[in-house]
Amino acid sequence: MKLKKIHIEKVKKKLEGSCICGENSIGQGNHFVEMTQIDKLYQDIELDKNHLYLLIHSGSRQIGEAIYQKYRGYQNLQVGTKKFDDYLLGHQHAVEFAYTNRKQLANIFMNLLQMKYYNHLIIDCVHNTLEIIDNYYYHHKGSISTLINQYAIIAGSRGSYSYLVKC
Repeated sequence: MKLKKIHIEKVKKKLEGSCICGENSIGQGNHFVEMTQIDKLYQDIELDKNHLYLLIHSGSRQIGEAIYQKYRGYQNLQVGTKKFDDYLLGHQHAVEFAYTNRKQLANIFMNLLQMKYYNHLIIDCVHNTLEIIDNYYYHHKGSISTLINQYAIIAGSRGSYSYLVKC
């Protein structure tokens, strides 16, 4: 959204008392939707300081947690077994649901504001990942891998900056 088209007081009024719930919702805990303005860019990335962006921190709405809890007690899940394949399929389902949920949250949020926007994902920072190191699979629950050259978001709190960093 173009920054100069935003009137914060109108945004507050439109969102006041609104509720996003149902299949596509933010979830619980530290999940949020935030309108973000870029303050400083330290390297070339597809962001424009003259636009506002949505920063959405939301996941698979307990799907990923259920998969993790179901399989975490198994020692040495064997690659190629049905149980291992089921785990990979379940994990992928959770990642895909979370991705779709974030896209839908952006649509719901912007429709509440009755604003024109371009719903284009710039960075998808998944924090429940599978990583293969020396033929071992590691499930990073609630964190990202630093071995992959990717972006991570360090969310600020009310009044403080959020940061986008590259690992």
